[in-house]
Amino acid sequence: MFENKYELSGDEALFLAKKTLVENIYSQAKMENINITFPDTKTIIDGMSVSGLNTDDIQKVLNLRNA
Repeated sequence: MFENKYELSGDEALFLAKKTLVENIYSQAKMENINITFPDTKTIIDGMSVSGLNTDDIQKVLNLRNA
């Protein structure tokens, strides 16, 4: 059916997903036309506040994280 080309274990796959989480959310936020930087995205995902962004944009980033 499907071949496991990379032969990742479950732990390795989880590590890779967590590693690329911020990058994926940042890219999605840009597609949603949210004016945000990569470091601001990481800060929001880590649970800290960011000045200079309106609360709607912060909530959108959090919603992308939760999705």
